[in-house]
Amino acid sequence: MIDKKFSWVQTHKELVEYLKDKESEQKNLVGLLRNAGVTGLHDEEEAGSRKELTEIDPFTFFCFIYKYGEKRRLEILQNVARELKLPVPEGESGIPSAQAQKVMMFPFAYDRNNNEIASLWKFFYDALTDSIDDFQYNELLNQYGVGPVKITEGLFYIDPEKYLPVNGPIKPYLKDVLGIDTQIDSFTDYKKILKEVKEKTDTSFFKLSYEAWKWSEEQKVVNYWVFQGNPKIYDFNGAMNAGVLNTWSVSSHKSKIKKGDKIIFWLTGANAGCYALGEAQSGVYQSSGSEEDKAFYLDQTVDTEGNKVKVMIDVDLTSNPITNDEVASVSSLDNLNVGLQGTNFSATQDEYETLLKMAEKRELNLVEEPEDQYKLYKDVDFSLNTILYGPPGTGKTYHTIKMAAEIVAHPNESCETYKEAKAIFDREMGSTIEFITFHQNYSYEDFIQGLRPDVENNSELSFTREDGVFKLIADRSLSNYKKSGKREAKKKSFNEVFEEFSQPLIEGEVEEIEVKMKKVSFFITHIGRTIEFRKASGGTQHTLSVKTLEEMYEVESTLDIQGLSSYYKPLLENLLELGRSETETELIEQKNYVLIIDEINRANISRVFGELITLIEDDKRYDGPLHIPAKLPSGERFSVPPNLFIIGTMNTADKSISLLDIALRRRFTFQAMYPDASLVKDEQSKMVLEKLNTAIIELKGHDFQIGHSYFMKEKRSLVDTMNREVIPLLLEYFMNDRDTVEKLLKDAGFDLKERVWPIQVNG
Repeated sequence: MIDKKFSWVQTHKELVEYLKDKESEQKNLVGLLRNAGVTGLHDEEEAGSRKELTEIDPFTFFCFIYKYGEKRRLEILQNVARELKLPVPEGESGIPSAQAQKVMMFPFAYDRNNNEIASLWKFFYDALTDSIDDFQYNELLNQYGVGPVKITEGLFYIDPEKYLPVNGPIKPYLKDVLGIDTQIDSFTDYKKILKEVKEKTDTSFFKLSYEAWKWSEEQKVVNYWVFQGNPKIYDFNGAMNAGVLNTWSVSSHKSKIKKGDKIIFWLTGANAGCYALGEAQSGVYQSSGSEEDKAFYLDQTVDTEGNKVKVMIDVDLTSNPITNDEVASVSSLDNLNVGLQGTNFSATQDEYETLLKMAEKRELNLVEEPEDQYKLYKDVDFSLNTILYGPPGTGKTYHTIKMAAEIVAHPNESCETYKEAKAIFDREMGSTIEFITFHQNYSYEDFIQGLRPDVENNSELSFTREDGVFKLIADRSLSNYKKSGKREAKKKSFNEVFEEFSQPLIEGEVEEIEVKMKKVSFFITHIGRTIEFRKASGGTQHTLSVKTLEEMYEVESTLDIQGLSSYYKPLLENLLELGRSETETELIEQKNYVLIIDEINRANISRVFGELITLIEDDKRYDGPLHIPAKLPSGERFSVPPNLFIIGTMNTADKSISLLDIALRRRFTFQAMYPDASLVKDEQSKMVLEKLNTAIIELKGHDFQIGHSYFMKEKRSLVDTMNREVIPLLLEYFMNDRDTVEKLLKDAGFDLKERVWPIQVNG
């Protein structure tokens, strides 16, 4: 008989059977969730304009249930089971949680254009019949809201006996406990992981998911407590040799110390340094007053009857004594503020081991800032302003990803392979990397700063000032540049803080979250991609953007947003207060930032950059010898920092480089990228590419060649590549001159289909 905590497995089985023939009844599925207690079931016809959700897929169906905490999600699953007269589960152990801010595996209606929901239903049916292939998996990965982790979690929801979620808790468990590589680049990789798991353990996948979660909880960081001062009673040499600390009393009452926490004793004065390390053998308790071995005394306090009493903890120092050769330097940990008495911080076991092994001189000054902990910015072999130019299909975008990753990567990260670079690129997108594509109508207002109509103000027409992508990333990188090298209160990541802030609402503990303003409050009623709220007056027509709030949190500013700034500001202050540590500081390391401008030659450069084109020159950037900040139309001062790299791409077949704006040519270095047939593995494709380009160079010039990347797609045949991609490009080059294009194709060895348009080849 199956354990009660896994009784959900049978519920899922029967629920999946129910879902099988409900593709045409998606609105009813949404209603089923709503009746079970699920909130946030809405769609958007236009950005910010909400409507009732009427479409859904099986994976998103389960995600809506599991966006809640343990108690709430079990209640909802039980409600669904009762409604459908399925077995009612008594537990939900081992089920991964869905991310509450990104529940749906498809975009909103205004952004759906490729049968996304139908694709998910097909994936659902194919998963049940074990007929998913790599192509289908990769196609699904390109869909908004879908990633490898979410796919494996979704598969686990619909068949927890066949599939395993390869997520945060599972990955380290598979690697450290079972010795299995968890890198997933294809569905074949995922199936390989499933096979290896079955070979190494007899545990069912749903039980393994639970065991991995328990294991990951046990591996979490432990609390470390640092107490510094001069002990009232200690025999320095005797205690050091014996590895035993008798007693130490400091004025810092830490009632949260618990058994298992690590204790670090730090001497001040002439012998400043780490004196001893130990582990708490008990929580805080009242002392009898006698001085006991291995006891650590906290400050005197007053009991309920007004008597002064001592509290203490037992500390075992015998397991890891500090020797003269192993005096640990606690100040080397970035997340420790050694200037405060009675500081607590968190560190991993690896960091603790490092703490034991580090040898530093005992006279270390606790107040002095550590040196060489950061660089002004990482030296890279790229110009601050670079344009990659060449014909289409020569890998310009591919190389921008590699370049950007190398520029922003941490010193210990490898960017040698494209896979490594792409992982860094994806992680940093929206933070240290931004990507924009220029077009003929792109303007200064889009790029730098402009006025936009306030679409949320229904009472009267008004305009708000909005920063463009260039100003946003320039402000972000300048803020980092100015703060770098300084210590600030340590700040949690936005996702971590926002999840902590919104958890009571998401888990149903409260119906709304109050945010206090100067005189009144507003009340958050729902959190998804946007934040719904109720004003003190009762109005609910406005929403706040989670993405905008994240940008504000990163730069700790409301970004000059008008209109709703009175609501953003107190919410931002709440998050910053929640995110900043009261005791821990961190050294701000300077980062590199990258703005990628695809098709940079397609816009009117003078119109887009305006007077700011001169600011991107090396010596005119912030801190440069010729730096003078520009004044924007809004009156705001603007500078381009020296840690912001600009990478542009230019398709020479679209517009000759000789016609490029002279202002841009003077301020960028140019890197040519032309076809390289040696990169094409298939010999027949290589021959075709060489013959075509030789003829094209004679007829049109080097800038109109065919790029090698068209012939490097392993899953597409040569004939398919020619008919779908190369021939349309040739017809564009030669202005639909049929005779010229047919001659090029015949000279390259192709047999042409007769009486068809556009031209097609047989082989």
